[in-house]
Amino acid sequence: MKFDKILEYQEVDKEMTAIEQSFFKNEIYKNFTNNQNKLKAAAQKMEKITQEAWELSQGASKYKEKTENIKKQIDELFSVVDEIEDISEAEHYIKLINSLSDSLALLEKEAEKDKAHGAKINTEWNEILKIGQDLTKTVKQIKPEYDKIYEDVKRQREEIEKRLKAIAKDVEKEFIDKYIALKKDKKIPAFVKFDSKVHMCSGCNMELSADTLSKLKKQGDWTECPNCGRILFIED
Repeated sequence: MKFDKILEYQEVDKEMTAIEQSFFKNEIYKNFTNNQNKLKAAAQKMEKITQEAWELSQGASKYKEKTENIKKQIDELFSVVDEIEDISEAEHYIKLINSLSDSLALLEKEAEKDKAHGAKINTEWNEILKIGQDLTKTVKQIKPEYDKIYEDVKRQREEIEKRLKAIAKDVEKEFIDKYIALKKDKKIPAFVKFDSKVHMCSGCNMELSADTLSKLKKQGDWTECPNCGRILFIED
């Protein structure tokens, strides 16, 4: 029979889908993947915090260098002022000293802000580290149960895949290709029987045009639904 094998293939593939859906709905799977995703998120956050801490440490080094440089300039200017007898010239140097002092105060203020930011980063780091450690412990505890159901599903899938490969040998390549494409588009079942009494697609329930109906006259005829793309056929 023309469609027997592709229909058998479709039925066996339904078993595969049922096994996979059952696996994804399993509470052990949900618990494991949920905690694993949280652990990945924690690792990403820790990486971000580490980068932020590194950038802050680089900034702290620059603050220290700038601060020491300004202090050195101020000391040099003070030593010059002590030797100046001209008042106007002394005032000029004093203005420079005041300006440098303001810059120094601003740098120290910014450094204090970064110091507070650094303390916050350190707190966040410790918090995320604790979360990561707890999640790692949880994932390790759940993993044996997860591995057990995963291996069971894997075994079942491998058995079904063997059956599908065996059936596929007797199916027209065109039918297999169309089935795979429709499954990818979530149009399952892909092959549906045509009911001549209702003149509708058995998959999407769209009323069929006269042109489409003209291709479905006798046993063995088949065509694609112009709306959903499913294969409509008349059993031979």
